Amino acid sequence: MDPQLSTAIKAQADQLICQTHPQVCFLRDQNYPRLEQLVGQQLFADKDPISIQTALAEIERELSDSQ
Repeated sequence: MDPQLSTAIKAQADQLICQTHPQVCFLRDQNYPRLEQLVGQQLFADKDPISIQTALAEIERELSDSQ
């Protein structure tokens, strides 16, 4: 794939994530290991499996509620 196209795709994906989950985006940029830890906790918190996307949405809700 063309490197410029890859860069554009990544930039647009990052922008979309930051628009829909601004608190997760901020945490990702400030402390990625902490974000990874929180996602892991969400994934293994219940007996019913959830997706990474669901875990990120839940983290966004929790971070937004705490402000």
